[in-house]
Amino acid sequence: MHDPFKQPSGPEYEKMLKEYYIERQYFKEMINLGIALSDKSGGINTSNRYIISTQVFTRIVLSSITLDRILPNKNKNIWGFWDISSLFCLTRAFIESIYMFIYIGVDNCDKEECAFRVKLLKYRNNMQKYRIFKEIRDNDSNKEFKEKLEDARKIIQSNRIFSELDSKIQKRIIKGYQTITKNRDELSQLIPSDVINKQNKLLYQLFSNHIHTAPFSFLSQDNNRGRGLPNNIEVFYFSYILGIVNIYYAFTNVKHAEIFRDFLWASNSERLKKAKKLITRKEYGEPIS
Repeated sequence: MHDPFKQPSGPEYEKMLKEYYIERQYFKEMINLGIALSDKSGGINTSNRYIISTQVFTRIVLSSITLDRILPNKNKNIWGFWDISSLFCLTRAFIESIYMFIYIGVDNCDKEECAFRVKLLKYRNNMQKYRIFKEIRDNDSNKEFKEKLEDARKIIQSNRIFSELDSKIQKRIIKGYQTITKNRDELSQLIPSDVINKQNKLLYQLFSNHIHTAPFSFLSQDNNRGRGLPNNIEVFYFSYILGIVNIYYAFTNVKHAEIFRDFLWASNSERLKKAKKLITRKEYGEPIS
């Protein structure tokens, strides 16, 4: 009779488990670096653009701490809880925040375009607030809010950069459904990682299947799979995802430190050097020198 609680074993399983714990340790290091950078970012006098990118960076660090709490730790007496679907859900939210950070704080744009991007963020934020407040209470304060939104919409529509966008994107912006004017593939090209640029499409297919509860996310369930127990497939996915996440996180930490180099780089230089090596490595699951 099959025993789903029997300790997995074998050379293939041990190899994947070893790769996972390597990535687990790197993720811990990136979290600690992110916390250190975030703590020293407060109170720095900077532009609107970098105020917002710092707010996003804080969200990224918080998300990484939450993700860390569902990851199995190295303990011979405890198997840990290997929940793939939750891993994919939290990872997608984490990576989407990183793309927002790249768009606002890293992507090269002149003063006019940077200001336009900030306007779009604030416009969409107010559109979402208006929709929520309108559902909760329909009163005169909402009417005033709507009038201010109309003024903001006219300013956006009169902007030169807006006029150069595709008409479909323009419509989504005005309706308050789109903020970013570049797609994910364009932004990922800014990360100097062959791993990210080769795996990006596959990664988002996996995200979509698990987040939207497609058949792929549950029909593979059996006495071993999909029960939170360690096995070759679950351990492989955890190792694979963490390997990708570590590259994204390392890139984000390095770029945030570069934005505020005078304040952040010197006190974290050794850890940032290691982060740079993580970004450009060719394979995950292997130690970096």
